[in-house]
Amino acid sequence: MHAGKQRKTEWLTLRHARANKINIDWDNYTPPRPAMLDNPLSPPGEGQGEGRNIIVFDDYPLEELRDYIDWTPFFKTWELAGSYPKILDDEVVGQHARDLFEDTQKMLQQIIKENWLQAKAVVGLFPANQVNDDIEVYIDESRNEVLTTLHHLRQQNHKPPGRPNQCLADFVAPKDTGLKD
Repeated sequence: MHAGKQRKTEWLTLRHARANKINIDWDNYTPPRPAMLDNPLSPPGEGQGEGRNIIVFDDYPLEELRDYIDWTPFFKTWELAGSYPKILDDEVVGQHARDLFEDTQKMLQQIIKENWLQAKAVVGLFPANQVNDDIEVYIDESRNEVLTTLHHLRQQNHKPPGRPNQCLADFVAPKDTGLKD
């Protein structure tokens, strides 16, 4: 931590943090089935598997990704305090932030124009269910065989009343509900 920014964090036991998990009414919820599972984007043999759909992006257009860049961490790396876009109008660091941002935009445009980089990704949708703080991912809709288990961490810091200690697994239907997420 930086000097002057130290603060004492109150930690809960995992048992207490789990007791304060987000309360989702699973009895009155039906997980939506993604349309791409019923209308695959890739023909059989090109990424589609039984009970799941996998899409490969081999050279995704950088121009499209540009709009999704979170610039706040960029400015923090340059030790400029403030969140984007407000930092550009900051009384103290605004001019420096604007100059840096302008230079960065020029370089980013050159990277895109000259194809310096390729954006690649693989996206897959699989049947899954929550088991405690983990997510079991299944081979197929029968849910008889676990492909992998994704382990997640639960927030364990003390929260004000009404604020839960969240875990990513909280947002996937628990296995014991019988819901197919």
